[in-house]
Amino acid sequence: MIWIGLITLGLLLVATAIYIARHHSTVELAQLDTRTIPVDLAAFENLRDPADTAFLREQLDPLTFRRVQRLRTLAALEYVSRIASNAYLLQRVGETSRRSADTKITATSESIVEQALHLRLLTLRVRVQLYLEWLNPERSAVTSPVSEQYDRVRWRLALLLSARAPLESSRILAAL
Repeated sequence: MIWIGLITLGLLLVATAIYIARHHSTVELAQLDTRTIPVDLAAFENLRDPADTAFLREQLDPLTFRRVQRLRTLAALEYVSRIASNAYLLQRVGETSRRSADTKITATSESIVEQALHLRLLTLRVRVQLYLEWLNPERSAVTSPVSEQYDRVRWRLALLLSARAPLESSRILAAL
């Protein structure tokens, strides 16, 4: 009986260590382009365009509209998931870069952390709204500032890259 308890405790400790290592690992700028997932913001915004939704509603019969709108909502959910994942990585980069001796880099890093956290919270809200929209495709399209907030974080990252890794900036920004 004691052995089962010890084995269970050991497995819990290993699982906790893996979780902490995985979720609190640092992300370096040089690794960023290999760890992020590309996001086509123009395509995402097109999916969320109320005018496109209204056009589809007028052109399609109700059953087809609901089917198409559910597919569009699932695609939007995928984009929001990618943005959330990238925001997490950008937050980690900002946290790593905060330790710099250069005050400009530190200030930019603080801004990245703050904006990436705000973006992650925003994506949680948008996901809930999109799931509700998937359940009821007749709802009007949810508009949110996810794209604008993602652009703001990317712009801050560009400032950080220009100070820390100017030769790698275009490659890294293209991966976002």
